[in-house]
Amino acid sequence: MKKILIVEDNNDCREILGLFLTMIGHQAIKAKNSKEAIAFAEAEGPDLIFMDIELPDVDGVKTTAILKQNPKTSHIPVVAITAWISALWEEKAANVGMVAYLIKPVSPQMLKETIEEHTNGSLTPRRGTTLNRAFCFAVFLGLAVVTQAQADEYYIYQGPNGELVVSNKQPPPGSKIIKQQNLPEAAQAQIPSKPQPNPNVQTEGSPKPSNNK
Repeated sequence: MKKILIVEDNNDCREILGLFLTMIGHQAIKAKNSKEAIAFAEAEGPDLIFMDIELPDVDGVKTTAILKQNPKTSHIPVVAITAWISALWEEKAANVGMVAYLIKPVSPQMLKETIEEHTNGSLTPRRGTTLNRAFCFAVFLGLAVVTQAQADEYYIYQGPNGELVVSNKQPPPGSKIIKQQNLPEAAQAQIPSKPQPNPNVQTEGSPKPSNNK
């Protein structure tokens, strides 16, 4: 198990990425801005940092530069995960010591390979989690398939048995609610007319598309 710090100001992205890392056997630490990232990196000593570029206080490149100047955190590999498709920012990221520059959306396989490459370790995926991982990232990217066209509210939660569920129904007792949100009309319009059922993932409502940065 590796300890991975997620630096992401978007709440949905941060929580879903953290859930994905947990499901494949890693420990996720979550920071929503540069200040928290620096504090958690020094206190927790993670094996890897996933760094968003656009943060509310100090951007991810400058935050990485600060981490690289600190003897306690300079050795930690930092990977950019961003929606900024920019050769200039990619060059800036490399110049401060970021080891990779990944553009959202990032596939689960790419994330897994990146973790293995930069932490010198691999994990055998937990049995029965492949579909959940794929769906987890569908939610992360705002691409989840739904089954009810008139939903006006949705929940993202882990059920009592650990399954990931997106639904417009009240979660059952013992569930862990990850997100509860009103569904905008624009998202309702994207609901497919003939969704494909998935025996491992319950999808009864539609999540709001993520506003990835």
